[in-house]
Amino acid sequence: DYNHLIVDGNSLYLAGSGTKSAGAFLGKVDLNGGNLGDEVKLYAIDNKTKMDANSVAAFDGEHIVATTKGLTSFDNEFSHWNKTGDEGKSVVVANSKLYTLDVKGNVNVYDNKNLENPIKTYNVGEVTPTNNKAVLAVDESNGTIYVCKGENGVAKISSTGDVKTDFFTCPTFTKPKKTELTGTVKGRANGIAVGGEYIYVACGGYGLVVLDKEGHVVCHRKANAYNAKDNSGSANYVAVDIVNGEEYAFVAYGQNRVQVFKVTKTKK
Repeated sequence: DYNHLIVDGNSLYLAGSGTKSAGAFLGKVDLNGGNLGDEVKLYAIDNKTKMDANSVAAFDGEHIVATTKGLTSFDNEFSHWNKTGDEGKSVVVANSKLYTLDVKGNVNVYDNKNLENPIKTYNVGEVTPTNNKAVLAVDESNGTIYVCKGENGVAKISSTGDVKTDFFTCPTFTKPKKTELTGTVKGRANGIAVGGEYIYVACGGYGLVVLDKEGHVVCHRKANAYNAKDNSGSANYVAVDIVNGEEYAFVAYGQNRVQVFKVTKTKK
């Protein structure tokens, strides 16, 4: 079960778990040009303790993994040490610093690979439900931090350290008539990415939401075939890239696969 991946150098690194392999692990696959290697090497974190690995980041020559038991750091020889704590949801690197998020909404900022004495600590409110996907993103141009909290929406930590816990509130929407369930369901902030002008939020069954930098909704796009019964078609993750000078959002939409969007301004 692979939960998150990054490319670092000539290798792909995976965070995940397997009931019959190595429990929670850091996986590594060598890249041969544009092709994946044939072998996935798994480095177990602790196969005697039930846990899962949610996210991985490359930081200061090591690989930091957020697990349900805290954080784990692997060196270049793949020996590792654990930092226990609340469930680690997300780890990202920006501006030569490591940013971590746990299930209780604690955001720590580190400038050392020993992960001791964070230079900044914030609390943005808990992630709910506790098993929800949740990531954070950093605007490298100014140091602003955006944090997904599941049904609790998105929080913003300004470059001056001001915390706005309700930067974006997930909407409640009616379930499609084709599903067996009735009533309404609340969107969940699963993923977030920072673009040049906009913030992109993968908001579960509500789809992709585009915000301006002040938190106002610019537009949103729902998956064509969201099913509330099994959560298929949910917007789970989003990334932003510039292609031929234009900004595109790439959204992991579950069983609706990967969809690509570009914001265009139209006349009313």
